[in-house]
Formats: sequence, C-alpha cells, structure tokens
Amino acid sequence: MLGAVITVRPATVTDLFAVSARLVGFYEEFGGVYQYDRQHFLLSWIDWLRQPTYVMFVACDGEQLIGALGGEITAHPYQPTSFMGREYFWYTIPEARGSGAGKLLLDAFTGWLKDRGAAHMTMVMMHGREGIHPGLLQFYKREGFTAFETTVIRGL
Repeated sequence: MLGAVITVRPATVTDLFAVSARLVGFYEEFGGVYQYDRQHFLLSWIDWLRQPTYVMFVACDGEQLIGALGGEITAHPYQPTSFMGREYFWYTIPEARGSGAGKLLLDAFTGWLKDRGAAHMTMVMMHGREGIHPGLLQFYKREGFTAFETTVIRGL
C-alpha cells in the first residue's frame, strides 16, 4: 500500500539501478515485444543523464521507487526552428496506478520541456497483451494529447 506523499524528482545515476530493475516488469507486462537489455539501458542512461538534452524523473513513495519517465528534447523534424520532447519510457508499478504518480511524472517532464522551449511533445502508448488500456487512452485525452500516428513493429 502506498503512503500519503508521492514525490517526483530528477533521477540520479544511483537511481538508474532501481529504474532498470522496474523496467524488467514493464517489458514483461507489455508482451515482451522488445528484448530488454538492462546493461545497455544502464550504460545509455549513465551517459545521457550527463547531457542537457536528456532527462529522467523518478516518482517515490518514501524511499520506494514507484515510477519513472525518461525522455529528451530535440529539434522538431517538421519545424526546423522549434523543439519537441520525446518520451522514451514512462512506467509506474501496478500498485501505484491511479495514485497520481504517473501524472506527477508527466507534469515534471512537461515542465522541463516547456522551460527549454519545446513546442510539442510525443508520448508512446505500449500495447499490452490485451491492447491499449482504455484508461490510458482516456488519460492522454484529458491531458490534451491527440492521436497522430500509429507505429507497428515486427521481429526480423
């Protein structure tokens, strides 16, 4: 059971070990389409957190990590004079869903992007074994997101 106060803060290199462990569950939950390489995740994010264009936020319930969101700000591919944010992962543990932790993570990332002049942001909705969770789709709509494109994937 979650406590009363959920905090969100920028991740540190030390947080990466807990985040990488949580993401094992994320990829299992969403059908294992991607082969999750924990070592590659750690090495990539250790480097990326040193760069000003990447960020990761963690949500904690006391000392327990209950969620994380990682992304970047980059040049907009269709508007060369503006920037956009791109989310790479956004995950809360099942016990934290509905607690507000996910919204706090999204708000932190959105604020970070706005502070750096981003005009747009993209988020990815993973399809689980049962498809997209209807509550997630409703959440995105409430937050002002519009479906823009659909990406399909297959193994090679």
